[in-house]
Amino acid sequence: MVENWLSVEEISVHLGVSPDAVYKWVYRRKMPAHKLGRLWKFLASEVDLWVKTGQVKENILPEASDPHSEPRLVSELAKATPEDAMAVLPGITIPVEDFGEKGVRPTDSQEALIGQAYSYDWSQAIEFAKQRRQNVDQLVTAFLAWGLSVYRPIREILVWFAPVEDSFWLWACCKGQRANTDWMIDLPGYQEQRQDYIRDNAIPVASWDRANVYRVYPRVFLAQGPGPWVCDFGNLAGATITSDSRDAYDRIKKNPVTHSKYSVVPEQPDEILTWNGVRVLVTHATMDVVASTQDSSSSIATTCR
Repeated sequence: MVENWLSVEEISVHLGVSPDAVYKWVYRRKMPAHKLGRLWKFLASEVDLWVKTGQVKENILPEASDPHSEPRLVSELAKATPEDAMAVLPGITIPVEDFGEKGVRPTDSQEALIGQAYSYDWSQAIEFAKQRRQNVDQLVTAFLAWGLSVYRPIREILVWFAPVEDSFWLWACCKGQRANTDWMIDLPGYQEQRQDYIRDNAIPVASWDRANVYRVYPRVFLAQGPGPWVCDFGNLAGATITSDSRDAYDRIKKNPVTHSKYSVVPEQPDEILTWNGVRVLVTHATMDVVASTQDSSSSIATTCR
C-alpha cells in the first residue's frame, strides 16, 4: 500500500504537538522530512521510527499523559519569570578573531576585522518593517535567519551591525572571506556593498554555525543591569543594549511599529520567523568573546546558562 505524504499540520496532529515544534525538530533534531518546493512533507512511518529510536531529546517530547500538550521545553519557557529570563537563554562563545581577516583601519589606525559590508537606507527599511508590523531589529533578524537557513553557507559567519547617520551597515565576516552572502542585497533599503573594515561602533547581531542561526546579545551589555533589556538600534554610538523598566520593555514589545529603532531581548530562546513564505528557526542567545581557537573544527560553542 502506498503511504500518503503528510503536511506539517497533519504530522503535528499525528504526533500530538504544535506545528512550531515540528519545524524546530526539522531544523534542530534532523526529523525525517522532504522538501517539495517550499513545502515540507513527511511520511508517518519514517517519523514514527525516528521517535521510537530516541532521536528526539527527552526534554523536547510532549508529556505522554497529555497528547495535546506543547513540547516540554516550550511550556517551561513560557512560565519563566522576568528575573529568570537570561537563565533560559543559551550562551554562545565566539572567538571573534576566527571570523575574517584583520587589518589596520585607515580612518583611525586601529586594527579591525574585514568583512563583506552592506549598506541600507533607514527610512526604506523602517517603511518595509511597518508593513510587516515589525521594528528594524525584527526585520533584519528575520531576513538574516531566512538567508542563512536557505543558502546555508559552508563557512561559519558572524554578522555585525552599526547605524551610520541616515543608513545602517551589516558586515558578514567569515574565515577566508569566501562565503557567498550576495543574497544580503535583497533586504529592503539596500544601497551598496563592498569589502570593508567593521566600524568601531559595530556589534555582533547574528551568527551561523553551519547548522543554526543565532541572534546574539553581547554579555558585556547584559552584565550592566538586572534586566529586562532593551536594544537601541539607532544609537550612533553603537546598537547598545540597556537594562530598562518592565513598563518600557512591554511598550516596545507590544508596539514594535511605533518603536522602529528599538527592540527587546526576548525572554525565550527559540523563535519561528517567516520571510518570503519560508518559516525558519532562530535562537536568541547571549554571547561571550574569547581568543582565537583555530585548532577547533567549530568556532562557535554553545552552553546552557
